[in-house]
Amino acid sequence: MTTRARFCTSCEAPIFFATTPGDEQMPVEVEPRADGNVHVTFSDPPTARVVGRGQAEGMRAAGIQLYRSHFASCPKANQHRHNPRTTRKGR
Repeated sequence: MTTRARFCTSCEAPIFFATTPGDEQMPVEVEPRADGNVHVTFSDPPTARVVGRGQAEGMRAAGIQLYRSHFASCPKANQHRHNPRTTRKGR
């Protein structure tokens, strides 16, 4: 990874920020994950795109590393969202 890691201000997990197609900043966990669904292009600045389940499976099979949005794991994610959501069942 060539981007600067930071730390989540809530849980102190290492993260970096990437720009989404909607020009939003997404906090991304620094390590690729086998269950990831975020494709990151390490440009300046890094860009991130959420991919569907089938596409993610194909990308993994092709050896492409995928990441996870830190919103998926941070216990205080709603404090950082522009539009806080209620917690989804089973998550």
